[in-house]
Amino acid sequence: MKLTLKLTKNYQDIEQLYRLMCFNVFAHNREDHSKNFSYIYNEAKKEWHLSPAYDLTYSSSFNSEHATTIDG
Repeated sequence: MKLTLKLTKNYQDIEQLYRLMCFNVFAHNREDHSKNFSYIYNEAKKEWHLSPAYDLTYSSSFNSEHATTIDG
């Protein structure tokens, strides 16, 4: 979340990221690694924003842990 705030300077993106983290926990999407979070650059406005969510699916893991820690 710190990176998102520093990059986007947009609290709507922070809220969206928080919602996505919660979804991943409740939906058992354990494949929530860093390649499944990205940003889009708006050239006209010179702004970064959190991209729409993707690769959201139920996935189990050997040890029932997420690929990344919550907000870590």
